[in-house]
Amino acid sequence: SIKLQLAIYSLMYEEKFGVRPKRAGAFFLRDTLHMMEINQDILNHAKFEIEQIHKHTEENEHILAYKRTITPLCKWRTGQCDFYTVCKPHG
Repeated sequence: SIKLQLAIYSLMYEEKFGVRPKRAGAFFLRDTLHMMEINQDILNHAKFEIEQIHKHTEENEHILAYKRTITPLCKWRTGQCDFYTVCKPHG
């Protein structure tokens, strides 16, 4: 999922600035920097994944088509998720 995320960021960078980045990376707080080379295959994969998600959301507009993942992050000590009133995870 991190590779896909970096691929999508790279795709957005290319669309905004007109230049494909050579490398992209993620830094994990308890680890080190992880870099990956960006090539056309990676960008094509990102485009494909975005198209699949778009296709799925066009075909499934009803809210019940999407599984809710209820966690403590739905409502926390100082607030709640932006979608809490729509999702209604606790009733």
